[in-house]
Amino acid sequence: RALRRRIDESGLDTRIEIDGGVTLENLDRVAQTGVDMIVAGSAVFGADDVREAARRMVHRLAELAER
Repeated sequence: RALRRRIDESGLDTRIEIDGGVTLENLDRVAQTGVDMIVAGSAVFGADDVREAARRMVHRLAELAER
């Protein structure tokens, strides 16, 4: 959040990506930090049903974006 605030205050056109440890269980908290890109490799590709895991992540992010 502090990094997002500094970027915004400086008027920079910079994106923040988070990669590592992102799961469906912590996705809400991660999304609220102000990141622009979220990488959820193991949470998706380590799941028994990769397509369903990806669908759930995308669906949850869409819900969060509507708020």
